[in-house]
Amino acid sequence: IQVFKASTGGFRRRFGSRGQADGQFQSPSGLSLDRKKDSLFVADFDNDRIQVFRASTGKFLRKFGCRGTDDGQFIHPFGLFLNRITGE
Repeated sequence: IQVFKASTGGFRRRFGSRGQADGQFQSPSGLSLDRKKDSLFVADFDNDRIQVFRASTGKFLRKFGCRGTDDGQFIHPFGLFLNRITGE
């Protein structure tokens, strides 16, 4: 994931790498900030999970989901939306 300054497009930082460990991705495919803009949620397409990072630093916080079709499971999550009003 690369972070750029919105006003100038200047590069600020990057985080994550290719792989399956915490903080690593196999095709990140969607991003969404929580309503406080503290946490960045990333859909990790080929790892079938959502990872959460500190928005200001890119520090890995947690992950959830796994491959499957039951509640809380994913098959190639693509895109991501968080309700900014309710935080869900």
